[in-house]
Amino acid sequence: MKRKLLNPTWLAMGIAIMILSSGAAIFIPHSAKDSDRENETDEPMEAIKQEFSKTRDPQLNVVPRERLIKALNYYGQQELLQKTSKTTSTFSSISWLERGPNNVGGRTRAILWDANDATGKTVFAAGVGGGLWKCSDITATVPVWSVVNDQFSNLAITAIAQDPSNAQTMYFGTGEGYGNLDAIRGNGIWKSTNGGATWSQLSSTNNVSDFAYVQKIVVNSSGVVFAACRGTFSNTGGLQRSSNGGTSWTRVIGSGSTDMAISDVEIAANGDIYAATGIWTTGKVFKSTNGGTSFSNVSPSGSYWRIELATAPSNSSVVYAICQGNGSNNVSAIQYTSNGGTSWTSQTLPTIYDQGSNSPYTRGQAWYDLLCAVDPNNASTVYIGGVDLLKSTNNGTSWTQITNWSLYNDPSNPLSPFPWGASQNNHADHHAFIFKPGSSSTALNGNDGGIFYSTDLNSGTGLPNWASKSSSYNVTQYYACATHPTNANFFLAGAQDNGSHRLNSPSITSGTMVSGGDGAFCFISSSNGNNQITSYTNNNYYYSTNGGTSFSGVNGSDNSGRFINPSDLDGTNNILYTAGATNTLVRFASVFSGSANRTDLTVSIGSTQISAVKVSPNNATTVYVGTDDGNVYRIANANATPTVTQLTSTALGSGGYVSSIDVKKRTTNTDDSILVALSNYGINSVYYCANGTVASPTWVDIDDNSTLQDVPVRWAIWSPVSSKIIFLGTEIGVLGTGTINGNSTVWTLLNNGILPNVRVDMIKVNSANQLVLATHGRGLWTSNDVSPLSMQLLAFHATLTNNESVLLDWTVNQSQQNTSFTLERSYDAMAFDKIYSQTSNNNLTYQFSDHDFSKAHDRIFYRLYLTDAKGEKQYSDIQSVILQNRANVFIEKVYPTVTQGKVSIKRGNTSAVTMHIKLIDALGKVYADEVMPYQDTEFDLSRFPAGTYLLYITDEINSYKSFNRVIIR
Repeated sequence: MKRKLLNPTWLAMGIAIMILSSGAAIFIPHSAKDSDRENETDEPMEAIKQEFSKTRDPQLNVVPRERLIKALNYYGQQELLQKTSKTTSTFSSISWLERGPNNVGGRTRAILWDANDATGKTVFAAGVGGGLWKCSDITATVPVWSVVNDQFSNLAITAIAQDPSNAQTMYFGTGEGYGNLDAIRGNGIWKSTNGGATWSQLSSTNNVSDFAYVQKIVVNSSGVVFAACRGTFSNTGGLQRSSNGGTSWTRVIGSGSTDMAISDVEIAANGDIYAATGIWTTGKVFKSTNGGTSFSNVSPSGSYWRIELATAPSNSSVVYAICQGNGSNNVSAIQYTSNGGTSWTSQTLPTIYDQGSNSPYTRGQAWYDLLCAVDPNNASTVYIGGVDLLKSTNNGTSWTQITNWSLYNDPSNPLSPFPWGASQNNHADHHAFIFKPGSSSTALNGNDGGIFYSTDLNSGTGLPNWASKSSSYNVTQYYACATHPTNANFFLAGAQDNGSHRLNSPSITSGTMVSGGDGAFCFISSSNGNNQITSYTNNNYYYSTNGGTSFSGVNGSDNSGRFINPSDLDGTNNILYTAGATNTLVRFASVFSGSANRTDLTVSIGSTQISAVKVSPNNATTVYVGTDDGNVYRIANANATPTVTQLTSTALGSGGYVSSIDVKKRTTNTDDSILVALSNYGINSVYYCANGTVASPTWVDIDDNSTLQDVPVRWAIWSPVSSKIIFLGTEIGVLGTGTINGNSTVWTLLNNGILPNVRVDMIKVNSANQLVLATHGRGLWTSNDVSPLSMQLLAFHATLTNNESVLLDWTVNQSQQNTSFTLERSYDAMAFDKIYSQTSNNNLTYQFSDHDFSKAHDRIFYRLYLTDAKGEKQYSDIQSVILQNRANVFIEKVYPTVTQGKVSIKRGNTSAVTMHIKLIDALGKVYADEVMPYQDTEFDLSRFPAGTYLLYITDEINSYKSFNRVIIR
């Protein structure tokens, strides 16, 4: 398969290492014609340019992916605060359901046979964007994988290792550092001390540039850990060594900007350690004979980049080095030593036969897919992998191809070596080859299709047989999805590197590939669910008129437009609108016929290319488009002779990339409410207007730069039932707001501990008012019904009466049976306890008097929630009362509670002498611990990170306490 390469030129510009997020190409059988499978290769530079344009910081012109770490820490803190304080939001009742597909795998670089299982059946594996998984019986015909954890702050697991001196101790590393387009930056190393049941991040590697990309981890017999790293910058990374279980690290290879990109590290049977460098830098081989405290250069002759190593378990002196040529994307040498690196011999470079011709076995992808493994019992038998797998039984003198991803058979062609069978149809692009401990016959292979298994590698007769073991290993990466107008469980979805899928089930289900190549935007007509569209890259589209059973190419398809091409369907008039070349909107009329009429419409949009397309739900002949310079245009009469109006007098988001446009459906059929998202780092990302029908709408920035952290927003959508609710698809999951309030709008992460911390490329709404997510690493997910309760809470008040009781009253919009009201009380606005509940009656107003509160506090907090028959909840805002006419009021007021600077503290009337002030986050970390005189004062919060905190104030003998939640923006 042709990969999306970040070439050295782009790397030198300092952008390539940060370009994209999660990735996992997949492999599933399908019935599409062979020409749809892999002959449709992409244009790597076009893909790179598109993603760079979408996510770069316009001010810095780089993609600062390290900002995701700050965002994840912030939202992790908020979620923990919500759990520990029992606080809730409009979205507390949102839940998520994984929908699949469950018959696919994804790119896998990390596989481990678990030494804790004496039967040799338990395996750990990880997708490069889908978290850590475990299978208790890999020998089963249909294995069962369970996700160990997909809530880690980083899901790009690329290496896993076990301590041979204590099998309960395990490590995994994150970050795919080879420069492929869809690589995720990592964030260090995690450790388990209970056999992989639970994991914690090593603080010594958290947000440390040296550990941005961990290619390999090995542990020697003394428990010393080695990590092959590549850092964020050219002077970080290197081979890292820890002799204390990861508490601290020492760089043992690499200095300055030399030898810092470590591609591999291996431990020989006698304890010698070999390490290789060369990811887009000079490739070398180093050796240590003293437990890794020092290394010597034992490089073979030649000029190389990436080098992969393999040591022979049966002979410590035998080492193989697979070398990518300097300035080449192919392997230029296979080096072999039988004396521990004292001298090297260059072995035969093999070719593979695929798609009717011979080619280098890495086919221009040695930088991306490259592996080598030696038979545990025979040092002369070695396996290598690139696009396909090959085997040698004579130290690499000659080779036999043992897999063929395309199954191309041509008996008349003398170059065709075998009549390939289904058992050799292993997926392309190989990254890992792990023998079962001690076995020469059984191994696991990790590739872009997931995990494959063979038990007859050493049978001596014919080619080995391979079986996919990826069932329920769910790590698909989608770009787009589509929903059915009447069937809430029918979906289309376009997957990176493996076509478009049809799914139709109320739970996790398998996917059927309906068209090949890279899957991109897809649609199901809102007026006829049998009419469907899928796409490949650029302007290559397929249509179906039989409910997705079969697809045909749309007349006029070509390679214009963007790589993943923005488009939208007018299902009423059967017109598909797509991005074309500069200043061009492409119109495919009669798109569901065999003779679609393509027209390239010249539109004046500032000499740029369309980046987002939206057909108005109120008037199908009106189309909205966005551009990669932050502008939005309305195109009227798009079905005939278009008229273009620019709706942005000033570019939105500092001239960022418009990633999506949504128009609110109105009963008045007017496009008054328009929502725009921009996907770059370093900008304000979300805007809306409420007067979209006028010539120059007023755009309101609703990015508060705090609760909406600096992460790419790839999609924004109005709630289907409320113009107050907005959902965002971001790099780390789904965000939402229930109240639009300019740039004071508060956003909440809605993953709720269920949806993984995964990139969300698109959000749609199905016929059951459920959100449908196309995630880039964990497949399709849906929410529960996001419709608001039919009974709505209109008002809630708390009023102090004579300092002896608190009157609580509330109003609802309608009477409704089977709805209950619950009142809760708190003295710190964090921990709430239930004090009263009742069922609804025919009234619209209710009240309750609280007489039982404690008078030992300055302030009392109340909240109310109502619960309908389905168990859905709606919460009120928190109300508070201050107890008056008391002899002892310690702290009268703390204000403002949302600030970027200082808060004022107004003292009360006690005899306290000092105030002991602590600022504490949701994790219990104390950021400030200061003593001040008991007087009106100001406390500076600008020196602390943005987030939600508890400002806890006591007197000098801890007899008075004041709890105040503050938000630092």
